Amino acid sequence: MFLWYAPHSGKPEEENENFWNASFYLVSCILQNEMVVLAGDMNGHVGSNCVSYDGTHGGYMFGDRNADGSRILEFADGLNLVICNTLFMKQKSKLVTYEGCSKSFQPHWEILGTN
Repeated sequence: MFLWYAPHSGKPEEENENFWNASFYLVSCILQNEMVVLAGDMNGHVGSNCVSYDGTHGGYMFGDRNADGSRILEFADGLNLVICNTLFMKQKSKLVTYEGCSKSFQPHWEILGTN
């Protein structure tokens, strides 16, 4: 199990790339028959559209995908992981983990799979 806190979108692109490359390497080193659980604040919005990510995104989310959300999906898809938060419908009051300035966010994600 890994607890993650990805760099926020205001950080330099090099810092984001280093984080995701190191994370990909770390997870890819886990034995093939081991369970992988990643949880934490990945600072992205995967949105409700699951097109092109059928095995990774379950289709239950809200809002639009942003660039960091695309990065989360590419990471999970590249390692055959699934984003658990997208597998089932939840009430909006339980879906949103932060709400302010007329915006709603769910930055905390749980990603699961066997490597």
